[in-house]
Amino acid sequence: MSMDLFDRSIFALINTRAQQLEERLKADVVFYHGRIHPVYFRSFRDFIEEVKANSSRTDSAIAVFLRTAGGSAEIAERMVSV
Repeated sequence: MSMDLFDRSIFALINTRAQQLEERLKADVVFYHGRIHPVYFRSFRDFIEEVKANSSRTDSAIAVFLRTAGGSAEIAERMVSV
């Protein structure tokens, strides 16, 4: 199995599971893996706004799954307010 095929297989599985979660939670689903740091806030905010703008859901719900080693409490609070 080539690495390209392997990567595509993983992404296909992740997308399938995310769609299942979206249906179950009745929300768009976003996964964030990284530090909670001021330098990442703008990119995070822009991405969340893009997800919302491109969403076909009629409800205004988004589920964010985090995997982080921690970081700034102030930035975490700002991320939640997006």
